[in-house]
Amino acid sequence: MRARLSLFICSLATFCAVGLGAARLAAAETALERVRASGELRIAVDVPYGKMEFYDADGSLQGVDIDIARHVARHLGVEPKFEVMPFAELFDAIDERRADVVISAVTITAERQQKMRFSVPYFDAALQIAVRKGDASIASLNDLSSKRIGVLKGTVGETFALKSEYLDRNRIAVFESNDVRLKALLEKEIDAIIMHFSLKNHPTLRTLGKPLSQSYYGVVGHLEDETLIDAVNRALRDLQTRGELDKIKEAHLN
Repeated sequence: MRARLSLFICSLATFCAVGLGAARLAAAETALERVRASGELRIAVDVPYGKMEFYDADGSLQGVDIDIARHVARHLGVEPKFEVMPFAELFDAIDERRADVVISAVTITAERQQKMRFSVPYFDAALQIAVRKGDASIASLNDLSSKRIGVLKGTVGETFALKSEYLDRNRIAVFESNDVRLKALLEKEIDAIIMHFSLKNHPTLRTLGKPLSQSYYGVVGHLEDETLIDAVNRALRDLQTRGELDKIKEAHLN
């Protein structure tokens, strides 16, 4: 009886060890291997956002981020699959594994770097105030204390607004959609917005003075996905080395 019990325990231990080994092997599959095995790179984006991501007249996704995302996917040997969502949901999509990367005008910050993995910077992103052209009531930051300011939820602009000594926190309006925010500005529901995308030659808006801060955009991945972001970095450096990154920016921003 004891011999049979010992044999059973040994068999059970062997079964558990094999099962645990298989689980560890599955977990050992790198993020890059997982993406290549799936044949697609799931890219979370917030659309529209200036010239970084927008829909053209045919309803196709275009923009600086979109072109970069397509190149990254091609460099990895997979197809890009864009997952459109509000900016405030982008990071949750990474945490919950509903997306592999975020390529959507995400500013690199020390706080964010503790929670997610960033690529090398690929775009200079100055934080600025934008107002309606022809609005003479706002000439400098000092004129904003009594004005209504629109910010995009979850962005560096929102954080800046809530901490700024120039702004009244009770007059800060938080938007889920940049399209809705711009519409509110043009229809005079708010007086200004904090943004960090290019407004060069914009027909109805102008930027106010010098940039408030200098920052940079990076591709975002899960904190554990080192191999995937390393591959993204190689793709970005390839774009830079061949001069294609500058061409993408010039095509959309000039």
